[in-house]
Amino acid sequence: MRSIEAVIFDLEGTLFDCPLLSQKHLATIINLIAAKKTISFSKAKNLFFSARCDFSKKLGYEPAMVTTVLMLGINRADFFRCIESTDPFQFIQSEHRLKEILSQLRQLGKVGLLTNVSRKTVTAILHALGLDPNEFDAIVSGDEVPENKPALGPFLKMAATLLVQPNHIVMVGDRTNIDLIPAKILGMATILIDKSSNVSRFADVVVNDVSEVHSAVLRIARASTLHH
Repeated sequence: MRSIEAVIFDLEGTLFDCPLLSQKHLATIINLIAAKKTISFSKAKNLFFSARCDFSKKLGYEPAMVTTVLMLGINRADFFRCIESTDPFQFIQSEHRLKEILSQLRQLGKVGLLTNVSRKTVTAILHALGLDPNEFDAIVSGDEVPENKPALGPFLKMAATLLVQPNHIVMVGDRTNIDLIPAKILGMATILIDKSSNVSRFADVVVNDVSEVHSAVLRIARASTLHH
């Protein structure tokens, strides 16, 4: 029987959803591109979206923001500093239910957080949500790994940090190609958060909201028991 020993969350779009913060991050990234390329904000915006469109066609999916920035010749350190310049407290309200959700999941096993942004940004966002980083058994941030998701390295580092084999882990994310497919390659179970409830062959369970993750993990555990 495959037991579930850990649940890993993506951050933005998964643990919480704040379109205004996402828009602010995008604006700061475009400003960074404008400064680095010595062009106007409007030209930088066109460059970013044109590049993202081209990369999407090549990859078959929309790349992570950090991937697009790297492909435009801007280094990761500048990307991380750019995102860090935004104060999440201006955009995020405290989510008291998250404490209860994490508490329920910790009764099942360990809980991790895997994200492409820096540790400084992660900490600021968690505090804005009313969470303590110590409520997670492990956090792997974008500035702590050589490559960002969907590379396998961050997932492997998380498993090693948690001391849990990948086939005993559930990955929770909102992007199939960036969060779920790498997890599946490593043998993890997967939960897709999708408000439209789209079906994905890479998701063991699809839920509308983070509040449904606990019951989804139990479903995966029961299904695993039945299949063994």
